Amino acid sequence: MSHHGIGLLFTPGEHGQPEILYIRDVTITCPVCRHEQYYRWYSSAPYHPMHAQRLTQLLHKANAGLQHECEQCGEPLDERHTSRHLIHWGFAGGKGLIQGHWWRDGREQWVLQPFRHIDAQIVPDWEPAADISNVVLDQLTEEAIHDTFGRGISGKATVRRALLKRAQRPDPPSCGFTALADSTILGIFENTETDAQITTEFQRLLRHTKQAGDWHRVELNPDGALLSGFIGAPSSWLGDLPLHGLRVMIWTDAARVFEHADRILRSFPIKVRIRQLPGTPLLVLRMPNQKDTSTSPRIDPVGIAGEAARSASPIEDIVRLEIDRILHLLTGLVSPDDDDTTTPPESENEAIH
Repeated sequence: MSHHGIGLLFTPGEHGQPEILYIRDVTITCPVCRHEQYYRWYSSAPYHPMHAQRLTQLLHKANAGLQHECEQCGEPLDERHTSRHLIHWGFAGGKGLIQGHWWRDGREQWVLQPFRHIDAQIVPDWEPAADISNVVLDQLTEEAIHDTFGRGISGKATVRRALLKRAQRPDPPSCGFTALADSTILGIFENTETDAQITTEFQRLLRHTKQAGDWHRVELNPDGALLSGFIGAPSSWLGDLPLHGLRVMIWTDAARVFEHADRILRSFPIKVRIRQLPGTPLLVLRMPNQKDTSTSPRIDPVGIAGEAARSASPIEDIVRLEIDRILHLLTGLVSPDDDDTTTPPESENEAIH
């Protein structure tokens, strides 16, 4: 069974680094008979280091390694004969699609589509779709992504941008909040702010925005030292920024985990459902025709919230990552031994710029 066939986006990569699906569509034109033919690849890229510049790089090399023969005349064909290509990249949380177009003359165009999602059966739009809800760009930027979707690709670039903007202000505030995504909030404070003061400021924000929930906080640089030792750790993407005198924190809402999980699962081509275990905060997945879930893996909403916060990831992305981890195990696509969670060397965690 293919993980694409059951709707999974994540696969375990090297050292347990989660990789996320993206799709490459390439059209090549035979230089001899002018016959045009089309190819599709299902590829994956590391989730945590992803940002706008890296996605642009994936577009530019979408035809790399192309080796085929013309179906009509047998002429050898390679990437030099590409007439156009297209990549599809979707947010792990299931809301939003980014398509990058490239033409032989070097033109590129990006289409940001807030009301679509990635799908293994997606039909290539060779001409950017004309839709009033779409945003069409000649260059992909984190600012445009956040403005369109209300979130960045992973959250890390948004954290960096907020810190850099703060550093450029002549008189920055003692505290400030930024929404990284739905249910995920960044806070930047001077280190003179106490935990009690920070809690008061956050509660004031929740009252002002009328948000309830079960919010959990993680400080990315406790006592001035960046968190390290796990995949997506701040030490791998914040180490080059001047954080002296600052406390950087992220809050995530564990109360929204069930809602995100239920919405994500309802988009699957197979019928997988989620329920809460009676008397506990834990959640469990039920596969089609599965009656006994007593041995099924549990989902801990607080654990999901913590993983999202410490890696500056939208909580809905980590919900999707956990669902895919479980479904990989339940369907036998990977074994527990394949999911090596060894922390990669710092040099392997590319910084977000």
